[in-house]
Amino acid sequence: MTRNFVVSLASLGASALVFLGACSSGSSAEPEPATKAAGLTLETMTPTFVEGTFDDGAAALGFKSVEHHPRQVDVTVVAGKTELTMHLDYNRGEGEFDAKSGQLDQAQVGAMLRLMTALAGAVPSEDTTATMALGRTLNFFSVARPNEALPTFKFVAESGWVHLQCRCGYQDAQGYKNWMGVGESCGTSASPHCPGRCGVGCGPDNLGPTGNWGGGKYTADCAKHDYGVGSWGDASDDYLFAPPNCLGI
Repeated sequence: MTRNFVVSLASLGASALVFLGACSSGSSAEPEPATKAAGLTLETMTPTFVEGTFDDGAAALGFKSVEHHPRQVDVTVVAGKTELTMHLDYNRGEGEFDAKSGQLDQAQVGAMLRLMTALAGAVPSEDTTATMALGRTLNFFSVARPNEALPTFKFVAESGWVHLQCRCGYQDAQGYKNWMGVGESCGTSASPHCPGRCGVGCGPDNLGPTGNWGGGKYTADCAKHDYGVGSWGDASDDYLFAPPNCLGI
């Protein structure tokens, strides 16, 4: 992957230092300072704590992902006056989202995906629980409806998700039947060619050096969300907990 930005790091985990060393010029161990064109600044990165900012001119975001107990992570993303918090417990398969009825504009929603793409090129993809939670949360936020008050809700993985077939076909998404999966015959103008994918459009999957950033999963709740018959909140456990089933297609 070609990287057109430089990352500034105030604190590095050992694995990230090895990876990012190839991106800096010269023999100095010090990373090059971030530039405005880069957009991404990682201020702290340890196996349990990732914090930084992103500003590509279209929108500015602050983000933090903290594993405060093993496999229990708090992810915070700040967009303007709106602070979005996601509490994730991978041990219990439970989560809670709260934005205090704040909302995102279209530029801020789009920046979620661009930030995820930038992170995929800068850090080991889903290398830790903290980065996995951050990536999946950003992917979920990238399909939030702009200019609408964001609801507060809790969700559990035990409520289940239903994986779909990856290739385009007429499928049953828990009682809702339509064309789902990847293919030219699938989808509508709102979700062309890949309804059911938990993420924006048909990509990006397989980002980063280990190929784990992005959706890579097609589920019933994500399909119903794509077709406008299911809510954003109903798909939350699919985004945050369901394992990928369609990587590499």
